[in-house]
Parts: sequence; C-alpha cells; structure tokens
Amino acid sequence: MFPGPLVSDADEDFPDPFVVEYDCGPHTPNRQEVPHYLLVIYAIVSWLHLQFNLPRVACNALLAFLARLLTFLNLGITPPFITLHSATRTLSVDSRIQWLAVCPKCRDVYPSALSKYAQDTCTNCQIPLFLPDHTRRGSLRAVKLPVIKYPYLPLSAQIESLLKVPGVEAVLDEWRKRPRNLGRYGDIFDGEVCHLKLRAPDGTLFFFESTSRDDWTSRGTLDQCQSRD
Repeated sequence: MFPGPLVSDADEDFPDPFVVEYDCGPHTPNRQEVPHYLLVIYAIVSWLHLQFNLPRVACNALLAFLARLLTFLNLGITPPFITLHSATRTLSVDSRIQWLAVCPKCRDVYPSALSKYAQDTCTNCQIPLFLPDHTRRGSLRAVKLPVIKYPYLPLSAQIESLLKVPGVEAVLDEWRKRPRNLGRYGDIFDGEVCHLKLRAPDGTLFFFESTSRDDWTSRGTLDQCQSRD
C-alpha cells in the first residue's frame, strides 16, 4: 500500500539556504592588519594547494606544523591559522564558495554565516550550528565556522567556471553536427523535449540554430513541430 502524498510546510525552505548573497558585506579581514609573515605562509600553502593539488588535509597539517613551530620558538608573534579555509579566506581566494551550516542532529541545512538570514541555533533542535568564536588556544577565528560544514558553490558559478575553459564551447556544440536519422534515438536531442517541447522564456525553441533547423527539416520533423504548435 502506497503512502499518501507528502505534505510540506510552506515556510520550510524560508530562508532558502542555497540562495547565496555575495553582497552581504565584508567577510574577510583587512589584509593591511595581517602581519606580512602570515600572508607569506598563507600564500605558500594556497599556492601548493591550487597549483599542485596538495590535499586540504596536507595543507591543514602544514599550517598546524608551522603554528606549533612558531609557538615552540616563542617568538612572541601571532601563529597562523591551522586550516586552509581560514588561510584562503584571509587572502580572498576562492571566496565564492559558501559554507552552509548543517544541524548536527536533524541534518537540516541553514544559510551560511555570511547571509543576512544566518542563525546561530537550529530551529527544530535548538542546538548551536556554529563553533565558538574562539579556538581552543584562545585565538579569534577569522570566519564563523559551522559545526558541520556543507561547501556550496551555486550552479551558475560552476557553469561560469566551465565556460572559461578553452575549447569547451566547441565541445558543447558538437551535438549540432551529429548525424540524425529519423526514428533512431542516439541521444536526448533526438527526442521531442529538446527540439519540440523545451522552450525559452520568449516561447522560442530553447535549442535552436540555423543548422539545427536544417537538421529538423531533413528529418521531416520541423513541419511536425510547427503543426503541433
């Protein structure tokens, strides 16, 4: 026996945790106030990560080692942060990635600490969503970190980064040049959805180009599309 339809609360997804607000104010410390030796350390570790794909866990280990070393030498200087996330935030590297908060108990997702809708406790469980402002060593955290972090990059930003790859547009347009045979389905572009039902906001075909119209005409489907419209 099948269960009945799921009923959801109208305000369940308000505020939407996946709506990223990039203009929510400054979220990185003033680099002019950061000591130069810390900037050098952060730059080196970030470079190793971005240029040579050094894993995050290795970057965190390197930062922790350097922090312990400076503390052991007792130079009276501020030790570096021990996470790559804090280092890259200080340098404003990869700042578009948002760290959404996840409730440790019910696993519900909440907006990041940068959002104007951020909240400190879970609405359902009433337990903290973020770590304390100070670390165990008493240092003030550069950013407010969730207890459980959900790294999130909007799909629009992902598509933007993909389209910046040289040659990717030509690869994406390969579907226009593939031979089409009436009655044979080789990919999704042979179906009705792509060349008949999927429309742009202005009502025109979403996948449309002069060559694609020729393709539809050669297969005898353009007349069918027009007749069904």
